[in-house]
Amino acid sequence: MKPIRCYTCGKVLGNKWMVVDRLQREQMPLKQIYEKIGISRYCCKRIILSSVDDSLNNEYIVGDNIKIHRTNPNSNFMKII
Repeated sequence: MKPIRCYTCGKVLGNKWMVVDRLQREQMPLKQIYEKIGISRYCCKRIILSSVDDSLNNEYIVGDNIKIHRTNPNSNFMKII
């Protein structure tokens, strides 16, 4: 799910999701992404890092070197690559 707000501080994160997703696909490090979009609080970084958009495709980039792959599109089971 895409985050709308930070669960801890309430900062709006929904408008930053597409930028974060695009920059992660371009292999930009998370530290530079956070600096570029102006995320400085640890709670907001945690929400951005832990959220996965399951509506786009079957492979998701979670961290710098971590990818999650859904083996069956109709299943909720995923494996870490």
